Amino acid sequence: MAQQSLLLVGLICIVLSGVTAQSPTSSPTTSPTPTTPTPTATPTPQGSPPPSQSSPPPAQSPPPVSSPPLASPPPATPPPATPPTAVPPPALTPTPVSSTPAISPAPAPEKVKSKAPALAPGPISPASDAPGPSLSSLAPVGDDELWL
Repeated sequence: MAQQSLLLVGLICIVLSGVTAQSPTSSPTTSPTPTTPTPTATPTPQGSPPPSQSSPPPAQSPPPVSSPPLASPPPATPPPATPPTAVPPPALTPTPVSSTPAISPAPAPEKVKSKAPALAPGPISPASDAPGPSLSSLAPVGDDELWL
């Protein structure tokens, strides 16, 4: 039972690591900060001073510190291949033949001669008195104009 639970926990970890590796890392985790509303464009009289703001603008909170980026995958280019050293294969020594074979082949079954005629092409049998097929038997009845 302990092995099964360990395998289950390992499988869950593998699935979770695969899912988190596929998530986009550049997506924002918080909603964008709202922009300050612009004051209404009412014309001010020439003689009056500009209106003073009664409340200071809302302080913008610094963006949350994101976790360090995950390790980048290895580059797609494989490392340069080095040619293998030329080593001749070892000489094959013939295996000694034992005095008694391990497996003896089964005897071949004897061929039984059948009296059935062969299906190979042979001499053509003489013509019989039976009539052969004709095209008139295939023609529809009453449509003689089609067969001219």
